[in-house]
Amino acid sequence: MVTKYRKFLTQIQLTPFTVLLCALWILIQSGTATLATGPKTEQSSPSERSLAELKPDRYVRGVWTIEYLIQDPNNAIVPSQIHSFGFEQIVQPIHRGYRITVKCDYDPVRISVPFSFDPEGFPEPFRESKLIAELKEARRMHDAVRLVFGWIERVAIYENDGHDDQDWETVLKRGTGNCVGRSVLAVEILKALGISARTVTGCLLKDNDGQFHRWLEIDYPGLGTLPSELGITMDFIEPDHLVIMPGTVVEKPVSRLSEMDVHIQVIKSDKQYWIIDQHQSSRTSPHGMVCRKTDSKRHTAAVIGTVFPPINGRCHAELEIGMIRYRTSVSKAGNFYFLRVGT
Repeated sequence: MVTKYRKFLTQIQLTPFTVLLCALWILIQSGTATLATGPKTEQSSPSERSLAELKPDRYVRGVWTIEYLIQDPNNAIVPSQIHSFGFEQIVQPIHRGYRITVKCDYDPVRISVPFSFDPEGFPEPFRESKLIAELKEARRMHDAVRLVFGWIERVAIYENDGHDDQDWETVLKRGTGNCVGRSVLAVEILKALGISARTVTGCLLKDNDGQFHRWLEIDYPGLGTLPSELGITMDFIEPDHLVIMPGTVVEKPVSRLSEMDVHIQVIKSDKQYWIIDQHQSSRTSPHGMVCRKTDSKRHTAAVIGTVFPPINGRCHAELEIGMIRYRTSVSKAGNFYFLRVGT
């Protein structure tokens, strides 16, 4: 080691201080010392991430309607008529099938149901110190629901791994669950908080087929039930969700409508909704959610608007504030927005 650095040492003026620096430099180069002030830490968990690392919740408004044609020659399914707050499913029986129209309304709603949390009697499996501290600060039921959604994103990651055990205790212990297990876990903890909730069985349109799926409905006193899809949307679902149950006893488990000789086709889709706001806080999930606006807090959007829909191809809108010019695209329905975080 001394021979290796002898030439370097002879080129500098040797003093007690320079000798100490040289020795430290040699040790670092040889890997026997480090300048770190402490041990190397692992990547922080989502609950410990700074706000800069968390994606904000995005808030939308508008309406989206999809019309379906379903061929069901063997009467294998039973679709339901649904008229809830923001979700409407109209079923029209036809020869050997159904015409179904699903309409989802995303206009803002006011949810001001108060909430208070008493940790006494709160089930032991859910007694995480961070969650309890956050629930103590929640003053609205809606805030408590958002906290529960974020907590589940941390402790039970979505994974469609083929596990048959999807009860809430197994999902929590394993740390993973599919749409069924995570929805059941959410209902269990919400009920422990005194919030009425239930799971909904239906189908999700995927790859021109209906995939059996599970999501949530939460009952807000004075308003009614609002659907949510854990980890994706809150207080609304998109119209690619259909409330459909198997109408016959199947000999083996099925995951898609096509396995029951049921075929689904989209006749028309009219999508007219867009982002109007976004919000970021320590309660936000690592990847954020798409939400329906439920309070009267000020928007962070600079400008939103509607113009005549573009006729030929794409078009864009421009906004000039002072010496800064912003540019954004215009949707097929003519909607546009300029969003500035923190304004």
